[in-house]
Amino acid sequence: MANRVYTDLNKLRSETNDLIDRGRVRIHKHARESHPELSELEQVGVVRYGGPIKSDRDRGTASGVYVCWAHMPKHGLCRGVFCIEEGLGGDLVVIITAFKQS
Repeated sequence: MANRVYTDLNKLRSETNDLIDRGRVRIHKHARESHPELSELEQVGVVRYGGPIKSDRDRGTASGVYVCWAHMPKHGLCRGVFCIEEGLGGDLVVIITAFKQS
């Protein structure tokens, strides 16, 4: 599946929140296994309630992978890495990883 690429990051924030609110979200295996300190609900919360979204500079803007940060009550500052995946059943937020920022 291909990732959607956004130039309007405000539109990306709006669409991300809408997809999460509709339950159109999946936690990638890497997020579950590599960062068990955050529950799946907390990982979704990092992306849903995170601040401004930026392109992931490690992957480049054409990858359609984005990052945001949120202050979580139990964990402090956390980083979320996600994409919007295009699929036959519609778009889906895929949370690649979310973790406590050191």
